[in-house]
Amino acid sequence: MKKLVLRFDSIFLGLAGIFGIAADLLSHFSGSGPFGMHFYKNPIVITGVEAHAFAVMTAGLLWYFSTVKNWAAGNWFGIIAHLICGVSNILWFDIFRSVNAATQGVIVTTVHFIFVILNAIVIFKQSRNLEPHRAVSKI
Repeated sequence: MKKLVLRFDSIFLGLAGIFGIAADLLSHFSGSGPFGMHFYKNPIVITGVEAHAFAVMTAGLLWYFSTVKNWAAGNWFGIIAHLICGVSNILWFDIFRSVNAATQGVIVTTVHFIFVILNAIVIFKQSRNLEPHRAVSKI
């Protein structure tokens, strides 16, 4: 289950990041795309480009973590990344409204929290499968 969750997580973040970067740049340089005139020649678009680029980098790390056996660091990383994104989307949800993308904002934010839950389930299941002598660290 760990590998499956991390791979789907990676695919979601990678695709969202790539399409996000493309949409940001298209809107900024041509005034078209989903953000149209909101981002046209607006330097604030750098924040979206950077955020979407970090999503792509995070996707790469999650894919790598999916190849490492019996190590929950990837799932913890996924939880932290999706909490940051999900909570940020909620705190600054007006950005979705201002570009007429409230429905997409709700969907993406929901998916972030679904991945928080899925990664937490993997961690919980892994912790229950640890041998008793491995579950407690030695002092």
